[in-house]
Amino acid sequence: MAAILVSAPASHALAPATSSPAPSPASPEAFPNTINGVLRNAGQPVPGVTIRATGEGFSGETVTSASGAWTIRVPVQGTYQVELDEGTLPEGVALAEGAQNPRTVTFANTSNAGAIFPLGEGIVVQGADFGEQLVERLLAGLSFGMLLALASVGLSLIFGTTGLTNFAHGEMVTLGAVLMFTFSALGLPVWLAAALAILGGGASGYLQDAGLWRPLRGRGSGLIPMMIVSIGLALAARYVVLFFFGGGTQQLPGAQGPQINLGAISISRNTLQSLVISLVVIVLVGFLLLRTRLGKATRAVADNPALASASGI
Repeated sequence: MAAILVSAPASHALAPATSSPAPSPASPEAFPNTINGVLRNAGQPVPGVTIRATGEGFSGETVTSASGAWTIRVPVQGTYQVELDEGTLPEGVALAEGAQNPRTVTFANTSNAGAIFPLGEGIVVQGADFGEQLVERLLAGLSFGMLLALASVGLSLIFGTTGLTNFAHGEMVTLGAVLMFTFSALGLPVWLAAALAILGGGASGYLQDAGLWRPLRGRGSGLIPMMIVSIGLALAARYVVLFFFGGGTQQLPGAQGPQINLGAISISRNTLQSLVISLVVIVLVGFLLLRTRLGKATRAVADNPALASASGI
């Protein structure tokens, strides 16, 4: 890590003056934040419609593609007015009765925001039912909570079996996401990128234990020195990620999945998949801890290390 951090800035400093300049941050293609949506009428895409976005000192526009999709890149997160130019709609196609135009779009701690313009005669836009909104928010919150539960399982296992508060655990979780993004950026399918990210995360944990934690345990290091080492590991891992990937929010391919209607409730496919996968993994970990010899040994060490050691565990 030290060699990479030292050599990379030096290589930039020694680069010839005639090297190609980096893209200008002012170029719309370089903006990290996007506002997007899809125009459909009676289930069919509506191409060639002009969409404009203004706000935060920025103004830009785009035209819907053959699939009806549109994207406008904006320089900063904030609040924007997104307007559909009704004069560019095809003949016979109009905004639904009661549809807002322009719409106010606000980023919510992500680099992506959406704007929906319902089209079609006979469609009346009404406010969403409170009960439906409550259920949708509960599902979204449950999905996010399950992701936090996955991360807390690893932290709990480490603390329960070793007594160590691992301050680098958050960076190790981030490593999995960075690996997933890297493999996806290389053009690999999402399922293969996910599998390789899992293997990479496991390999990282094994190498850390073999090269760092096991030698410290062998030397009889106390928990306080090991905790300080974990803080140093967290800082090193954090700044390596920031050096190579930056601190901005990145979107994985397919991050904006389609909506799935479960009766009157609408939930994104990605949120539903995340919820199901998290639940399955947590159930499997619980089964492992409760029903297998390895799990019982792990719980014995966490409950009484001295007695477990005297029992041969």
